[in-house]
Amino acid sequence: MKITTAATMLIGVMLSSAIINSSVASPQNCETYQHKINRLQTLNARGGKAKQLQSRRQQIDHYEAELYKCSNIQKIQIVNNNNKNKIKNQREKLRPNKTQNPQLHQLIKTCNYWINQNNQYPSWDNSNFKDTACRAVDEKKDAIDNPVSQIAPNVKTLKECIKPNNAIDNDVNECMKGNKEASWKNPK
Repeated sequence: MKITTAATMLIGVMLSSAIINSSVASPQNCETYQHKINRLQTLNARGGKAKQLQSRRQQIDHYEAELYKCSNIQKIQIVNNNNKNKIKNQREKLRPNKTQNPQLHQLIKTCNYWINQNNQYPSWDNSNFKDTACRAVDEKKDAIDNPVSQIAPNVKTLKECIKPNNAIDNDVNECMKGNKEASWKNPK
């Protein structure tokens, strides 16, 4: 009877120390739980009295629960630390809005709105809205700074350029592109 009481007390002390120490989640604690589980499973595989097997099974269940908590606490800490760094790095300055062009002025206002939203509430959606709005600003500035000639070439139809007897050659092609006059249509 004394051996059973001593064993029960020893198990109680081990469980209470495990509960006290489980509040700190470190990789060593998580590995310790796994080692204890493996050791108890090995002992159970060797056999023993029914009460010993049941006691070990309870210990295994307890250590598995602690290992699960320990692993989740570490995952939560890793995720929280990563998000803090990302939020600090994502702050972006607003774009200056000193333009006389009303379209560009409105585009910059929209871009600055989404920069502000993304700075305050960083998310995938806000980041995409910001990128799209600011890309429109960059494209409009580029179009203002580098205007492209909007004059269309003097393109003509085949009917206007075709030679007598429906002949088509390089001269006709050049005429259709607007690079050559159809001198064969208006003989002098």
